[in-house]
Amino acid sequence: MGDNSETMLVDAINMIRAQVGDQVKVVASTKHFLQSSFMLYIVPIIGLLIGALIGESVGKRASLGIDPSLMSALTAVAFLVVTFILIRLATMRLKREAFMPRIIAKQAG
Repeated sequence: MGDNSETMLVDAINMIRAQVGDQVKVVASTKHFLQSSFMLYIVPIIGLLIGALIGESVGKRASLGIDPSLMSALTAVAFLVVTFILIRLATMRLKREAFMPRIIAKQAG
């Protein structure tokens, strides 16, 4: 938040060369917002569920002496961690500017 409840501090691409103190109109891409949300929230949950299902299946079929529920929990956490690592590696290659909001106009103030 900014100086009061009506202002907000946001990193954005300054397309119009606005100055500090200017009131501006900021736009963000809905497509990029939804893609980011999916990658950060849904993909890890999918990884967690896949890990749990694989762990339970392996725990029931293999005679490792480990409870299938414990095996399910361990592989679920392992898949979750691997998913976060893969997301981190994938996002390092993306251009930050593609996902940043843009300042498109000055507001009358």
